[in-house]
Amino acid sequence: MTRPGPGRPQPTLDTLAITLLAAVPLHILELRAQDDQQRIAIARRCADVVAAHGDDLQYGGKHCREAFNALARGLAVAAYQPGGITFADLHWCTAAHLGCPRAGR
Repeated sequence: MTRPGPGRPQPTLDTLAITLLAAVPLHILELRAQDDQQRIAIARRCADVVAAHGDDLQYGGKHCREAFNALARGLAVAAYQPGGITFADLHWCTAAHLGCPRAGR
């Protein structure tokens, strides 16, 4: 994914980042009661949806909402892993860890 540069604005990237900043923490909260095995199953389902409909998320399509929610929920599951997850220069984690880009915030 290329980053915006002079003369190359990417409003869809900005929109995706902003919506993920809102959605991923909500999914993290919803997943608190799930154990590791349940999260693994959720992650697999999310990966299948994103693999099948990621193009709808990127370019618009009838499965855009489903693909977005699967991406956000999958990132939330990954936030529970040691070291969390960084995607599109955004980082989510559920526990303090060495080198955390969110440390001190």
